[in-house]
Amino acid sequence: MIYIQIYDDSQRVMASRLMAQFGTFGLNTPGIENVTHTARRAGHRQPASWPRPVLLYNASNDQAQVCASALAGWLGSQPGFLQAAPTPLPLPTRLHGDPKVIEFWIPASSR
Repeated sequence: MIYIQIYDDSQRVMASRLMAQFGTFGLNTPGIENVTHTARRAGHRQPASWPRPVLLYNASNDQAQVCASALAGWLGSQPGFLQAAPTPLPLPTRLHGDPKVIEFWIPASSR
């Protein structure tokens, strides 16, 4: 399962295209979250933007790491990511992420 996190609604069209493509790979893609809107509604500060696209995975799941690495390789050849290929990173253990979930964070500058 892969969730896509964006910072601005101008990223939604590109994120929707990626979500559709991920679905053809057999991945469950429940949706796109605008993290800026989510933080504002909750009364929190906007989350810090990653300097480049990242795929966060739970390090306790070897399959998630393999999937995140494969997606990073594929995404690195796609328009919008040629100059900044996504980096797969283990989710910090203090966040206790779901082992079956990968989060794809697209920085605010990627459109």
